[in-house]
Amino acid sequence: MNLEHRLTLILNPVDKILSSFNTDPDVIKESAISIQRSARRLLHLVNQLLDYRKMDVGMAPLQLENGDAVKFCGDIFALFKGLAAKKSIEYQFITESKHITSLFDFDKLEKIITNLISNAIKFTDYGGEISVFINEVKVDKANTNLLLFKKNEGENYLEIIVKDTGVGLNKEQLKKYLFTFYNVDVTKTGTGIGLNFTKALVELHGGEIFVESEYLKEVSSWCVCLWI
Repeated sequence: MNLEHRLTLILNPVDKILSSFNTDPDVIKESAISIQRSARRLLHLVNQLLDYRKMDVGMAPLQLENGDAVKFCGDIFALFKGLAAKKSIEYQFITESKHITSLFDFDKLEKIITNLISNAIKFTDYGGEISVFINEVKVDKANTNLLLFKKNEGENYLEIIVKDTGVGLNKEQLKKYLFTFYNVDVTKTGTGIGLNFTKALVELHGGEIFVESEYLKEVSSWCVCLWI
């Protein structure tokens, strides 16, 4: 959905309020809620575009702080329980560790997780499932893969996986999502900037992001790996 359409979503309920003023309070309330929702989405889009621009010109350096990654991710996960419940989605947070103490950029990690969970909820149908996993993984010969060739054995990384039963991505979509502002499904609202922005945030954080998905097979899994 482009900027013009988003502004239309705000202006239409404004017209309803003006035409119903002092006559129908229910219409006024419904229109006001619609304005609020659309304005928040527009603000979110503008903020993402500004943040993306800051990264382009090198004005968004990492600000690392020491924190508990499990608690941090769990708190963000909890913010979306209401949205998941509205679609009767089975929504769960899974970890093998009670605490994972690490240095990370709080703001950037929040945006990464928020974008992935928002995307999962948007594309998961009524009654589906979404699981968020977070674990500390040690690099050793037993779990060495292409990602881990870039680091020495014995180093650890934080693994965050958002798995859902959405429609999934086909091969062509898998190629496009990381390189352009690509909207996976034109029937869903969105700008396509979210996943590209998420990739940029992960890479700025020194990490990598992967996706495993199969179109129409109701499985999609996004994995973020940040070295700790």
